[in-house]
Amino acid sequence: MEHESALCYDAIYARQSIDKADSISVESQIEFCKYETRGNPVKIFADRGYSGKNTDRPEFQRMLQQLRFGKIRRVICYKLDRCSRSILDFAALIEEFQKYGVEFVSCTEKFDTSTPIGRAMLSICVVFAQLERETIQQRVSDAYYSRCRKGFYMGGRIPFGFRLSTCEIAGKSSRCYIIEKTEAELLKWIYTLYAEPTASLGTVVAALQEASIPNPRRQDGKWIKSNIGKILANPIYVKADCGIYQYYKEKGTEIWNDPQDFIGKNGCYLYTEKDGNQHLIIAPHEGIIESDIWLKCRRTHGNRDKRTGKVTHTGNFLAGKLKCAECGNTLSVTSSRKKNGKEYRYVVCPNAHGHDRSCNGIHGWSAESIEQCVLHEMIMYLKRHFPVFIGQQPGANHEMVILDKTIAQVRCEIEKAATKVLESDNVLSPYLNAHVEALADQLNSLICQRKELAADPNDAGIPVDYDRLCENLSLLEKRKIIKILIEKIIVSEFAIEIFWRG
Repeated sequence: MEHESALCYDAIYARQSIDKADSISVESQIEFCKYETRGNPVKIFADRGYSGKNTDRPEFQRMLQQLRFGKIRRVICYKLDRCSRSILDFAALIEEFQKYGVEFVSCTEKFDTSTPIGRAMLSICVVFAQLERETIQQRVSDAYYSRCRKGFYMGGRIPFGFRLSTCEIAGKSSRCYIIEKTEAELLKWIYTLYAEPTASLGTVVAALQEASIPNPRRQDGKWIKSNIGKILANPIYVKADCGIYQYYKEKGTEIWNDPQDFIGKNGCYLYTEKDGNQHLIIAPHEGIIESDIWLKCRRTHGNRDKRTGKVTHTGNFLAGKLKCAECGNTLSVTSSRKKNGKEYRYVVCPNAHGHDRSCNGIHGWSAESIEQCVLHEMIMYLKRHFPVFIGQQPGANHEMVILDKTIAQVRCEIEKAATKVLESDNVLSPYLNAHVEALADQLNSLICQRKELAADPNDAGIPVDYDRLCENLSLLEKRKIIKILIEKIIVSEFAIEIFWRG
């Protein structure tokens, strides 16, 4: 019977982590403990579903609070590991009990905490309680990794490109991934895009956005560069062959399958332990990406990580060109969303942030202002060096007029074909690329003919409206032009300096 109004009472504490047939219930623990009260006023504190690895339990903390208020005379529990299985936690508890003059009673382990030998025996028992807990943890961990090595499904979020299905592994029922065809085709396109020498995570995101392809795994349909980076690094997608085996062997990864198991068909599971050690296991599902493409993307991705660190270029057509005037490091573009909902982008030096702050360079230029400045300088550069194009001139003969019309038609066809390349799958892309190249050769030939037929060789031609032209350029087109024209852009706190190629 509980006496809530008692000024000083015995506290019975009971805990049960999980409800199992071979464990003593909270009710049984309380009944054992009530015998020790000898009819004294008592209050019960019980935690259900909480582990003894620490003392972060609601009822236990409430009991400690009552203890500090001087309302508890004795703490009674069925067994000392009901309070804690940690040596450090239990030592702190005993010290706090002594500080407030509270006795500790274990029903099944008779201890007198008022004597040195009683406290010593109590500490010894706590050592064995912690040993038991760590032994259980080790058994669970060993069982987990044993199932991992056999290729069993261990739960977690279903990767992009797959869905779950039932299967049988080593005579036991389990679940495994099967390919989701629509997402798999999109995955192949992402890997193909990133395999290009000049590609980056930013260009992949931009290509997906320009092709109006939403992310089916997100409600807002957005593509996040960090998520794409994880996709490109995940061996769950690769058709693992001997090249994949050699790649992870060189990285020091522990591989649980023999080399002959890497036949270029199945994907892989990669597990990372707390100490950082990695384990690679052949998975039961089929891979999606050919190993040569996967390795090319992975090595490209790894090299960029080493060269630029965790640099981001959110929607920035100057990706990789911006350098810090102070330390020479590649600048990154970060973004923040204000209370009004508007997103602002800033150019920062990674070395000027973080713990070490080894650089005193720029801390937050507006990305838009730098982009506008560089775009303006690029237009001025084009006007100075390429002021005109070969077009229809006054007084041109009939043949030249026909050539001009043909040139305009070919240019229009090139634009349409280039758009189809972005929208096509891997099967059509090679043919469309070849078609674009053929059109480009035809255009060059026509322009050469036009030059030869020009009535006045010294005629400057028709001026190009670069301002209007640049307004209509896409993000990818701007990046291509910047790559051709600009070697690097040095940014300091007060100035921007552009280094042109050639």
